[in-house]
Amino acid sequence: MKNIIIAAIAAGVLLTACTKSPESAVLGKWKDPQGEIVEFIKGGDCVIRGTLSKYRVVGADKLSIDVPGGGGIVMEFQVKGAQMDLSLSGVPGKMVWVRQ
Repeated sequence: MKNIIIAAIAAGVLLTACTKSPESAVLGKWKDPQGEIVEFIKGGDCVIRGTLSKYRVVGADKLSIDVPGGGGIVMEFQVKGAQMDLSLSGVPGKMVWVRQ
């Protein structure tokens, strides 16, 4: 019985260690539906259409991006391998970004 408990704890630790946090899942370069490259850099910087901006992950499923010139946008997101699905609250459909 003791071995089963130890094995269960070890499996839980391994699964937790292998699961990316939402913050690390978005890092890297992504291609948006228009073919533009969007890059999320560790520390909260992002480059969108050649313009440096800021982003932050809010909770486990929201991505907040500051829009140059003022304002911002918050999108729900989910990373599945090399694909990130994004949607705006109240707007039907979703955008798909592909990891580069």
